[in-house]
Amino acid sequence: AAWRIGWGGEGGYLLGWVFAFAAILPLVGALWRRPETATPETAGEGTPESPSDQPGPIATLIAVLGALGAGALSLFVLRVDPDDAFYVNKAVFVAEHGVIPLRDTIFSPGTLPAIRGAGTAPVQSVEVLQGAIGHLFGLSGGTVAYMLTPPVASFLAVWSVYRLLRIWTGPRALVALVTSMLFLGFGGKTGYVFGVFFIGRIWQGKVILVAAVIPLLYLYLTRWARERRPVDAILLTATGITAVGLTSTATFLLPVISAAVAIGMLIAGLRGAWGALLPAAYPVGSGLVVALITQGEAIGNYVMPAHRAVHFVFATGVWCALTMTALLLAPWLMRARADAVVLGAGAVGAVVVMAPGIPELINSATSAGPVLWRLCWVAPIPAMAGVLAASAHRLLPSWASRYAVGAIAVPVAVIAAIAVGGQPIISGVRSVTVKSTPVWKYPAHELDRARAIDDTYDGDRPVLARRATMRAIALTTTRIQGVDPRDFYLPALDEPAAQHAARIALSKLMVPSNPAAPTTLARDLHTLDVGLVCLTDTQRNLSEALGGLGWRVHSAPEDLTCYGPASP
Repeated sequence: AAWRIGWGGEGGYLLGWVFAFAAILPLVGALWRRPETATPETAGEGTPESPSDQPGPIATLIAVLGALGAGALSLFVLRVDPDDAFYVNKAVFVAEHGVIPLRDTIFSPGTLPAIRGAGTAPVQSVEVLQGAIGHLFGLSGGTVAYMLTPPVASFLAVWSVYRLLRIWTGPRALVALVTSMLFLGFGGKTGYVFGVFFIGRIWQGKVILVAAVIPLLYLYLTRWARERRPVDAILLTATGITAVGLTSTATFLLPVISAAVAIGMLIAGLRGAWGALLPAAYPVGSGLVVALITQGEAIGNYVMPAHRAVHFVFATGVWCALTMTALLLAPWLMRARADAVVLGAGAVGAVVVMAPGIPELINSATSAGPVLWRLCWVAPIPAMAGVLAASAHRLLPSWASRYAVGAIAVPVAVIAAIAVGGQPIISGVRSVTVKSTPVWKYPAHELDRARAIDDTYDGDRPVLARRATMRAIALTTTRIQGVDPRDFYLPALDEPAAQHAARIALSKLMVPSNPAAPTTLARDLHTLDVGLVCLTDTQRNLSEALGGLGWRVHSAPEDLTCYGPASP
């Protein structure tokens, strides 16, 4: 399965998935046990593990230092993400106004409805929290998002994985953690792999979900399957609420995980299967509310087919083969049967949602469309890679285990596969670079341009500039708006047809190729009531066209020349 999916391409994916499904069936059979024949020990109701079965204080200290190191590094990492025009803009608005925006603040000062989809209802609230902190302490929303959130979230991500690996791998948790962090720190050579969803974008809620909350969810599910304590039921419910607060992706991701584990517990004869559904309660409820009040097209309607989604997240070649090996093998390496049930259920759920046609089927019920590739996050793959390195030596012949050969050789082999099949995410190849000082996650010169425009323009009408500059405006202020900070959102923007056509036409002019101004320029500027046009020296065609329309130089902030209409 790992070979066919990793190297088979689109044509070989179906056969690879069939192999993966066939590989997962024996696990289901091994975990099958009728409730009436299950004993407390085999059902996972044993006493908590002894301290001797846990990693020592030195291992925990190293984990803490590693988490602190990841937090520190996150301040210096720069990876530009265009979706910050949505995320950080909301934090900026809350920091400036002290209220939650219920309408659009990216393209308009609240005069347009919120962007359909994730922006329809304020269930995603991490940006509101960032803005509230900024409002309370007099900080910019961007400062909280880019300078305060990354170190805290990066620390929590490493610590969450370590807590999960402590319960899954016991004394070898440090070996597992090092492997998991290398898995995240490298990432595959293609695709949108897990490594990109770590310190490179940890200020975004969806990244916090996959890096920190999913490991915690599996930790609480494992403890629930073992002991069914009331505190774990509370934590499972709170995890579902927290996940939705981080990202709307939780509305379709957590129900899949919860359903898979609940079914797994039923098959295995473990009591309390209902508890596994607790994390799905709030995501399902909030998802239904958003679906009921959302009208029209959300952000695109393209659904990435299963084979593309898998390679998008798991890459190809050695990296994909390693990922699939960890996915299919890690459940067999669990020390306790309840642990195997939880992780095995996650693996089965991942294989099921990878089936050809499943993303399209789920889209028909959720309309999640372009983001359904995130179903590949169902299983905690980085932690499973750690389990593979720490525990796969148990599958070797007895002599290898007896002389500790396997305990050393297996993690070395896994780490070697990571090095061969991946590349460091901070190498610059994956648009991730490390700066010499802590930075906002956007080019500094564009931020300077946006702030200079804000300082020199006392109007409040829309600003037309290079797309990167308009996006920077969305990251620094909500007093003014760019005509098009993010063209990907345009299909979901609800506005009159004439305004929408004008917005698209003006946006097409803001490209590096210096296109000729259309004959509709004056009408388009008037339709959107544009108050300022800021151009670089290379945009000569548009500069000349504005002069012909009677626009005059308004100001020259930074390396721009800004034009305003001759009369208000």
